[in-house]
Amino acid sequence: MKKNGRETKFIALVKENQGGLYREAYSYLHNKEDAEDAVSNMIVKAYSNLERLEDVRKMRSWLYRILVNECKDMLRKRSRVQFADATEMESVQSETSFSQETGTDEPDLYECICRLEDPFREVTLLFYYEEFKVKEIATILGVAEGTVKSRLARARQQLKEMIDRKDG
Repeated sequence: MKKNGRETKFIALVKENQGGLYREAYSYLHNKEDAEDAVSNMIVKAYSNLERLEDVRKMRSWLYRILVNECKDMLRKRSRVQFADATEMESVQSETSFSQETGTDEPDLYECICRLEDPFREVTLLFYYEEFKVKEIATILGVAEGTVKSRLARARQQLKEMIDRKDG
């Protein structure tokens, strides 16, 4: 595929998936500005390496892979920083709800998903919200397909237990 064709597909994919990309970044970073930065950084990195992508049909999962790595890098950098006041940080996070950030009408489900540990949260969001197949998620996260399947099963069980506790 010629460069112009790649660029056109790249731009179309970014526009088409902007909500999902943001949601994925927000699920890692829990901060609007950081999520926006992660998506922006991903776009720059992906665009500058567009010619390196061998199979253009896998561009969408490639974009998510770059985004996940960008988020993990940001979290590593963040963990090195000592926050002066942890309670201030908690109050900022509690003021920001997912429904405000994404306009979704399912904040309760998303809040439950956010309480899942990282490995379970990331597969749940990629599978149900972004509609990636198990094989694609395995590629994005760099794990075996069986690992994705078992994480999805454990995430479903944990979500069921959380919802049952909420309803009961």
